[in-house]
Amino acid sequence: MLFRRILLAGAAGVSLGSFVLAADWPTFRGADGTGAVSTGKLPVEWSAEQNVAWKVAVPGVATSALLFETGPQRLTFRFGQDVGASLSAADFQITGASGIPAHTMSYDGVTNTATLSFANRLPDGNFTARVVAAGVSNAVGTAMAADHLFNFFFVNADATRDRKVDISDFAILASRFNFPGTFTQGDFNYDGVTAIGDFAILAGRFNTMIPTPSPLPRQAAPGMPAPAAKPGSSFASSFRGGTMIELIDESLPSPAIAV
Repeated sequence: MLFRRILLAGAAGVSLGSFVLAADWPTFRGADGTGAVSTGKLPVEWSAEQNVAWKVAVPGVATSALLFETGPQRLTFRFGQDVGASLSAADFQITGASGIPAHTMSYDGVTNTATLSFANRLPDGNFTARVVAAGVSNAVGTAMAADHLFNFFFVNADATRDRKVDISDFAILASRFNFPGTFTQGDFNYDGVTAIGDFAILAGRFNTMIPTPSPLPRQAAPGMPAPAAKPGSSFASSFRGGTMIELIDESLPSPAIAV
C-alpha cells in the first residue's frame, strides 16, 4: 500500500511538472532553449483593438498655445481628461529669458483647459513651459505618463511673428495707426488702440531679433507603471498613441515569443 501511494505521488508530480513546463518559461528562450512554443496559440499581431484584454486612458495635454493678441498674455493647456482636482500652479514650470513675470492659474472643467495668465508682458526671448506629470492625475488617480513640453517665443513689436522687428512690422503699425487693434495689428502695449505709444515700442526694438531655439529634446517613453496584471497575464505593452496602457489577453498561454 505504501509503495502504491509513493508511485501515485510520483506520477502526479510528473504530470504537474509537465503542466508547469507547458505553461511557463522558467528560463530564457524556454525550457529547451529553442524559443519555440509547442502548445497553445500565441498572438503575433497587436493593435488598439486586436489581442487586447483591457485598456485604460492616461491623461495628457492635447494642445498648448500662447495667447498674445490681447492682454493679459496667457498660456493654455487643454488636457484630454479632467485633471482639475489634482492641478495647481506648482505643476507648471516656465524657463527661458530672464524677467519672466509672475502668473496665476485657472482651470475650466468644461473644456479641461488650464490657463496661466501673466501679470505683465513677457520679455523678449525663447521659453519652454513644462507640465510636470508627477503632480497631474485624472479623477480616478491615473497620472500623466510623461512631462509635457511646449516651446514658445515672444518679441514685442514683432507684429509678423517672424522673430524680428523690421520694416514689415512698421508697415502694419502705420496702416492701423489710430485704429482699434490687437498685437498683430500694432497694439504692442495692449491698450486696445494702435497709437504713438506702440510706435515708441517698435522704434526702441527696430532691427532686433531673437534666434530660433534648438528643437525640444526627444521625450522619454512614458514612465508610468502599467496597472497590476491579473493572474496569468503575461503580455504587457504600451500603445504608442501616448494615451493608452494595455494588457494582452490573459487567456492566452503565458510563454512569450522570443524576438
